[in-house]
Amino acid sequence: MVEESGGIILVIEDDPETLSLLEKSLGYAHFSVLPTDSVSKALDALSSSRPDLIIADIGLPDGSGLDVLKRLRSQGNPIPFIILTARGDIQSKLDAFKAGAQDYIQKPFVIEELLARVNVHLPLKNSIKSNPSKEMNEEIVSRVHQDMLDMTIHDLKVPLASIKGSLDIINSRGLVSDERVSQLLAHAGESANYMLLMVNNLLDLSRYEEQGLQIQPSRFLLADILDKIEKLFEGVCLRRQVKIMAYIEKGLGELDTDENLFLRVLVNLVSNAVKFSPSGGVVEIRGQQEGPMAVFSVLDQGPGLSESVKKNLFKKYATGSAREILSGIGGTGIGLAFCKIAVETLQGSIFGDNLPQGGSVFTVKIPMQVRPHTFSRLLANLCSLTAFSAFGTKVLPLFVGKLLQ
Repeated sequence: MVEESGGIILVIEDDPETLSLLEKSLGYAHFSVLPTDSVSKALDALSSSRPDLIIADIGLPDGSGLDVLKRLRSQGNPIPFIILTARGDIQSKLDAFKAGAQDYIQKPFVIEELLARVNVHLPLKNSIKSNPSKEMNEEIVSRVHQDMLDMTIHDLKVPLASIKGSLDIINSRGLVSDERVSQLLAHAGESANYMLLMVNNLLDLSRYEEQGLQIQPSRFLLADILDKIEKLFEGVCLRRQVKIMAYIEKGLGELDTDENLFLRVLVNLVSNAVKFSPSGGVVEIRGQQEGPMAVFSVLDQGPGLSESVKKNLFKKYATGSAREILSGIGGTGIGLAFCKIAVETLQGSIFGDNLPQGGSVFTVKIPMQVRPHTFSRLLANLCSLTAFSAFGTKVLPLFVGKLLQ
């Protein structure tokens, strides 16, 4: 529940629905709100009142929220200033910070994030200087760069999927008769699959940090999953002379969980195992049932895990030596970081260790049958109903914010 905070907040926003949403959500958090929809009205409000914080949109009918910011800073007024921006409006963010803004919130926004940022900056209103500190500037630039990275990753997904689709069509229709060329195209398709997996991992990590992952359970055959893994790694196993062997307990034929998340977890673990296996090595996938849980292990014959690697095994962007890092495709720390959040989303657990005979083993335990929590199902349904509605993008965050109080 949001604690009573107090304070006067001047809001400058020309979109009536967004202005109403800001006014109501800040009001629920016990702030006094001065709503305005233009630069002129905002300046009038500032001449007769002393707000503790300002939230302003960039584009306004008679100018920009930056005009208000620049006017305040030219007068030496250090009042905390938060700008509202569209997700891709990188330059406006940078311009605002150069003018002296303290923070930004992207549209469409989540109410809880809005209130958190407001509560962070309000206590600092008496200590903020007209020019942001070097540390603050560095943090702001870092956030903007992360936004740019997230958008770039998202934009990469479309051409990658197109490349993969084109290669699949060429191979499936037998448009190439030369066996060597056909094999090269198959390997290119495999590389596209790896890249698409990496992009999806990065996108899901960002999505998880903002709103979590949603479970979409379905019943599927484990044999189908293993068949997909065999096809995906056929080329790389041939090049590295590594075999993948599956040993699944009889009776463990079906799972009722999120098929996509489960497949991607196994793919990441097998990818690591193949990558660090010596030529002629064997990667084992073992599966068994323990009561209501399914237990899967991926074993390799590689160099194993050092103590330093174990400490940071599932941390995002964890790094180590070239031989020691076992933290995702390409050693970026993305693969295992994704595995951890995916397995936890599936209400399970994951851990890694060394084998007595050498090599490493990663073990995943998940329920044989998983169902989203009641709140998750409700939120998923609401997201589905409002996904293509401008109204939904404004009302849903407010609804969720009230549920969390």
